[in-house]
Amino acid sequence: MYEELDRWWASLPIAHKERIAGKAQKKVFGTVDPSKVEYPACSVWWNSLTEDHKQRIHDHCVDRHGYLLPEWNEGTPYGD
Repeated sequence: MYEELDRWWASLPIAHKERIAGKAQKKVFGTVDPSKVEYPACSVWWNSLTEDHKQRIHDHCVDRHGYLLPEWNEGTPYGD
């Protein structure tokens, strides 16, 4: 499942990745440091999370915001 979570993250547009990282940072620290949430820093943050934390973020984003892993088509890369 761990690889599926990373594949899901890779499929998100950069704007979604930055939004997720910013919301998580604000929840934990009460403030947002743009240098820690702008791409590619948001992916560094994602890669530092535990599998359980990634799963909770994934479930929230899918259930509340509809951020689903898109259907793959040849010639169409994931993400931006």
